[in-house]
Amino acid sequence: MNRWPEQLASITKQRAGYKYKRLKHTPEVAADATMVFEKMKSTLSVRRNMVNAETPAANILKEFPQFQITPGEIEQDFRLMFPNEHPKLLERWPSIKQKIIALARKSTDGATAELLATVDRGPCEDLELRSIYSGCSIDAFLEKNTTAMQPYLLALGPTKKSISQYFIVVDHIALPCPARDALGAFDVLFKSHYVFGLHYSKHLLNFWTFLQTTIYQIGITNTHQTPRARTLRSKLQL
Repeated sequence: MNRWPEQLASITKQRAGYKYKRLKHTPEVAADATMVFEKMKSTLSVRRNMVNAETPAANILKEFPQFQITPGEIEQDFRLMFPNEHPKLLERWPSIKQKIIALARKSTDGATAELLATVDRGPCEDLELRSIYSGCSIDAFLEKNTTAMQPYLLALGPTKKSISQYFIVVDHIALPCPARDALGAFDVLFKSHYVFGLHYSKHLLNFWTFLQTTIYQIGITNTHQTPRARTLRSKLQL
């Protein structure tokens, strides 16, 4: 019997484990971000195994603190997992938004109109966005908001119209987001569900599923979709 596939799998696993050990000894603040990204890329299989074993996100972040130091790690993991799907929201949203607005105006079905209106609004408080303006630190905010659904967006800035930075909060840990606008941050928020194995919040289940299957086009054939969502996807011609 040819044992090469088994041997190859064993060697690959050993290499990933070796790089994982090296990554754990890498300084948390690295001058060369490229080195951190490369080492995180080489240890993706370790994190996927942790997610498949239902390891809590906080434990994953403890083992890989680079998520808290280097913005862009969530996008890299998602891009490696879904190389064709990762850019779709940012690429498609400008044209899709106009179609959604038009459908919402024409819809006579209350539930459909509500879903369309939710998609049209984009990131807002009922779409898991929290804001910190002047006078409150991130640590103080997280300490006070221990019951918030997760993951969610945290916007930091002097005013609502002057947001300087976004964070993705997972298990009450703020992860820096490289996006400088709400749509880009919202894109990272969606991706964090897959990177850390998180469930969609119940009150936004239909919305997240709509984005997953209609915009990103992930799991279309094996994800339960309501008849309304399938109809909307057909009308949007995606």
